[in-house]
Amino acid sequence: MSRSTVRSEHSRSSARRRAGRRPWRWSRWRSCRRRSARTGRLSQENLTAGVVFVSQSGVMTQTQQLPDPRPRLLATADAVTPLLETLTADDLGRPTPCAGWTVADLLAHFVAVEHRVAHIMRGGRPFEVPSVVEVEDPADPDVWRAAWAAGRVVLGEALADPAVLEGLVHHPAATMPAPAALTTYVSELGTHGWDLAVALGRLDELHVDPAAVEAALAVVTRAIPASDRPAGVPFDDAVDVPEDADPLLRLVAFFGRDPRWAGPAQ
Repeated sequence: MSRSTVRSEHSRSSARRRAGRRPWRWSRWRSCRRRSARTGRLSQENLTAGVVFVSQSGVMTQTQQLPDPRPRLLATADAVTPLLETLTADDLGRPTPCAGWTVADLLAHFVAVEHRVAHIMRGGRPFEVPSVVEVEDPADPDVWRAAWAAGRVVLGEALADPAVLEGLVHHPAATMPAPAALTTYVSELGTHGWDLAVALGRLDELHVDPAAVEAALAVVTRAIPASDRPAGVPFDDAVDVPEDADPLLRLVAFFGRDPRWAGPAQ
């Protein structure tokens, strides 16, 4: 049995043991992208062309240039926690930069990302973990705080062993080395952290390490086209910002956010 198979079996058995204790359940797939008339599938060539560690086979390789991304990933997740500490029931209904999503919708996806990262790092496949969770009482901010904290524990446990950085993992975009996958997830956690912070009007409280963001930008900007993104890419085309803009603003703009977002268009 391969190492990947062993990790996958361990993940599934662990999930079965925990099934009766979850305060949430998985729900349907969602995408943080405005509705579009575009059609077509996500092209692996679009996602991987030009990345310094991508082979012609579409498998990402040669990750020696990437530092250990685990501390940066966990720190990016931890940067979100203060935003949740004072979350109120009224906050949960606020709109977010993800069109059609409230803060509660965003948190449902955010918590799922924690579990998805942990799952693929244990050898699982990404779509075995749906992209959103449903909690017992989505109108209760304490429930979301607990769900986020539980996900953070699962994520930390999955990344505790340095051996998780060895070999390939199944990222939604492609099969790639674990350090590359974790670096791309830094970009997702950072972007959704910004989504949450601006939705709450508390961007000044979000402190994401600029070096972590720059490392993530170096990967995603080479892997994903800035415009004419196919339907399978779950975010809009990049928004133009000055080259010397704050790294986090450049990141969210690359993922289709308007850095000046102040609420839904009227």
